[in-house]
Amino acid sequence: MNPIKNTSIATKREIVTSFILAIFVVTFMWGFWEKGPYALGVNFTLFLGALILFFVSKLRTNSTYSKSDLAWIIPLLLMALSPALYENPFFKPFIIPGFTAVLAFFFAYSWMDKKNEIDWNVFFLVKIIGRLLSFFVYLKMLLLSFLASVFYKSESRYGMLKRIVGGVVLLLIALLIIVPILSSADPLFAEKLKPIYDFVANILGTAFIGKVIACVALATIILTSLLAWGRPNAVAESKAGKPLDLLVTSIVLGGMFIVYLLFLWVQLDRLWVGALPFDFSETEELVKSGFWQLLFLTFINIAIFLTLYRRTPSAGQKLLGAFSIASILLLVSSAHRMILYVTYYGFSYEKFYASYSVLFCAVLFVWLVTRLFVAKKSNVVKFLAFQFLWMFALVSVFPVEEFILRSNMSLVKKEGSHIRLSEMSMLSSDVYNKIKEYEAKGLLNEKIEAYSVAGENVDTNNTTYDWSKWIGEREKELSDKEWYEYNLSVLNANR
Repeated sequence: MNPIKNTSIATKREIVTSFILAIFVVTFMWGFWEKGPYALGVNFTLFLGALILFFVSKLRTNSTYSKSDLAWIIPLLLMALSPALYENPFFKPFIIPGFTAVLAFFFAYSWMDKKNEIDWNVFFLVKIIGRLLSFFVYLKMLLLSFLASVFYKSESRYGMLKRIVGGVVLLLIALLIIVPILSSADPLFAEKLKPIYDFVANILGTAFIGKVIACVALATIILTSLLAWGRPNAVAESKAGKPLDLLVTSIVLGGMFIVYLLFLWVQLDRLWVGALPFDFSETEELVKSGFWQLLFLTFINIAIFLTLYRRTPSAGQKLLGAFSIASILLLVSSAHRMILYVTYYGFSYEKFYASYSVLFCAVLFVWLVTRLFVAKKSNVVKFLAFQFLWMFALVSVFPVEEFILRSNMSLVKKEGSHIRLSEMSMLSSDVYNKIKEYEAKGLLNEKIEAYSVAGENVDTNNTTYDWSKWIGEREKELSDKEWYEYNLSVLNANR
């Protein structure tokens, strides 16, 4: 009996589709890591969209799909659409890890039995993590299946051809490892092989060999992900957690509640100020420190809420509600400082997404407080996951740069504004037409003092930033794009 059975764990359709997707990447997205995010346009959208459809088709084939899955499929499609709409070099790099994590998590979740009834607790999360880590188990199985198809006879029509091709592939892989080692060990051996290496390089090219290797690796990753995460998964119903001691939880929550109130009282003159100090460094420290406090306390407060929710008597839940309201007040005070900061100093990428994070936390905390007045226990972790998914997807298709530009052009007219319009030179070609329009009308003219703008020192008084250079750089970026790297910015610029 063979130790490795000559059986395939994937269908021909799955294998072929995985390789088609991989070939698309190495053909239309090759070298994007060198070109930067501007090389990811409609090509990236088509790849992500096809990947979603490929995974969803697996779900539908096994009759596991339900209408409720649209709750995570639609946001993924919105995220996939984003590169075809905007450049946004600040946000686009986050789409790749964000999309990958979301697709992996929710695709694995969609295969759960009774997925709409599952309580998203610790047992559920452990089950999901275990399913995601099974990727490595299936990667091993896939490689063993490939070896079996090479080393063991097949009765299929093209069995001999498959074995020959497989043997050649394995030989090439072995040579790629062995030859460099031998060449580094003996320079004479390397010199003798140089004509052969040059001959192969001239025929195939180094880039071609790299693309072949990348194509095989990417197809393997896609196929392994589909097989590992796309299979039925049952989660045993967990017993209700034991009630927590009311006295202990009251001491903890009551103590933290008093500290929060004390903090709000001590910081009252700074948290609810109607204006910010003129000094930029002082203002920046005031707002950024508050934001990081907010972020850290948000994680702590959410963890406390999840731990104590529906696990204490009625009195404990009321105290939890008071604690949550104090958290909201802390959040509102930080949001107020951020609003003042933006009002006087304008929007940037960082300030926009920081404000959006405040909005995320506000929606979450308000919803958590309302759950205390609902008799039925709510699926808090599930709400948190879907809220993150939808808000991430919505901001990915929101015209952030146009919002920043329009907002700053409006806020700069306010009395006492410290906005420097020249700092908007960080924006991409998403606002190319608007910048040209404003520059032609003279709306971007401003007197600036000596400071650095986009890495350039502006060292004369009573001068204006040279927007023609920014316009020229954006025009070059747009003209250097291949047709498959286009997005809405290119179409708007060419109108």
